[in-house]
Amino acid sequence: MIHKFKLADENIVLDVYSGAVHTVDDLVMDILEVMGHDKPQSPIPPKAVIDALKLKYSPEDIYAAYTDIYDLYQEGLLFTDDLY
Repeated sequence: MIHKFKLADENIVLDVYSGAVHTVDDLVMDILEVMGHDKPQSPIPPKAVIDALKLKYSPEDIYAAYTDIYDLYQEGLLFTDDLY
C-alpha cells in the first residue's frame, strides 16, 4: 500500500509496509496516479499509462520513469505486501 501526497512543493510517496519514503518528480507522481493500486507487472509501462500521459510527457520519459517504479517494486521499496 502506498500513500502519495505533496508537502512543501515536494511530491512524497510512502510505502506503508516497507516504511520507504520517496521524493519523486511530477511524472512519477502522475504515473502512480494513473496506476492506482495496480502493481507494476513488467518494466514496460502499460498502454493505459502511456495513453493517459503522452500529451504531457514524452514516451521516452514515461518509459524511464516507469522503469524506475518497477525497479523500486522489485527491490521491495514500493507496493510492498503486508507480511502480517
